[in-house]
Amino acid sequence: MLHMQEVEDVSSLKAVGVDVRTFLAEGCDRGSLMTVYTTEIDAFMSRVGSSSLLSVRHASLLEWSNKSFSDSDHEVLAMLCASGILSSATTLELSLNKLDNDDVTAFLDACAGGALESVATLDLSLNKIGDDG
Repeated sequence: MLHMQEVEDVSSLKAVGVDVRTFLAEGCDRGSLMTVYTTEIDAFMSRVGSSSLLSVRHASLLEWSNKSFSDSDHEVLAMLCASGILSSATTLELSLNKLDNDDVTAFLDACAGGALESVATLDLSLNKIGDDG
């Protein structure tokens, strides 16, 4: 199995056929994720205006609405959830981010282990989510 220190970016995981969410959920300790920044994670952090994964990990309010997420941002969001980084959040605002059914399904699948159990408010309004999302 790849170790986080060997991973340069998310695409390097995909190149060797590793599912990113599975890697982070099963194969990476949370401390490694806190110290290693991939290109995609850096871009995501910049887009949402957070200074570090540590600040996200301890935030109760994540106001990430209207950030014009890219496809890789959608994947990073799911990875952060799977890794437990979002576990302190009580409010997660994700409206107006071009999330579609597949994005929301991947995100919620990544969070299925209780990673968002503290979230009392999850705002997914004004995305591209239909009845299947």
